[in-house]
Amino acid sequence: MIREFEEKDYLLIEEIIRDENIIFYMKPLEKHQNVFVYETNDNLTGFIIYTAFENDRAEIEYIHVLEDYRRQGIAVKLLEFCIENILSLGCKSITLEVRTNNNEAIKLYEKLGFKHSHIRSNYYSNGDDASLMIREM
Repeated sequence: MIREFEEKDYLLIEEIIRDENIIFYMKPLEKHQNVFVYETNDNLTGFIIYTAFENDRAEIEYIHVLEDYRRQGIAVKLLEFCIENILSLGCKSITLEVRTNNNEAIKLYEKLGFKHSHIRSNYYSNGDDASLMIREM
């Protein structure tokens, strides 16, 4: 089940990030930032964070599904929900960055209509490159 982020989720998301050694820091939510979580049997098993900007575009900042729950369609459901939400806000494009070596994620994004725009060299803290992907609405 997908639902809006609640205050109680903040600590759970931070714990997931810490436990899985993810380099991402949850900051206080900003005005246009949106967080949705996915629950399986009342447990938070995934989440997506995106920002909708006033210039008719949105950026998916982060999506994560717990290791034990991957390949069950949760990421697809979160992304489809997010895209529908972004459409309802009147945004005309969505962007995201993905590691160039994350072939599984790239295939998923392409399946959902995202196209490669360009490479951002040394984008990640470990020196990995990122592919900027965009989906025009």
